[in-house]
Amino acid sequence: TYNGLTDPGEHIENIDVLLNYRQLRGAIKCKLFQTTLRKGAMNWYKNLPPRSITSGRDLREQFTRHFTASRAQPKTEA
Repeated sequence: TYNGLTDPGEHIENIDVLLNYRQLRGAIKCKLFQTTLRKGAMNWYKNLPPRSITSGRDLREQFTRHFTASRAQPKTEA
């Protein structure tokens, strides 16, 4: 499951491996993806405007962009 606090790319990679193993494709992958979301991630998904996701690729890109930007980045010393 994904709650919005860890690496979104890693989550997508893990889900893709599982769904590809089960030979699932297309819209069903998008429907199953939402079942892996918890807390802040589910809130993000529920608040997407209707018809704002046009494909599985679009969902992955929007998800990754949103949660990469919202994750706290570690501070580096100059």
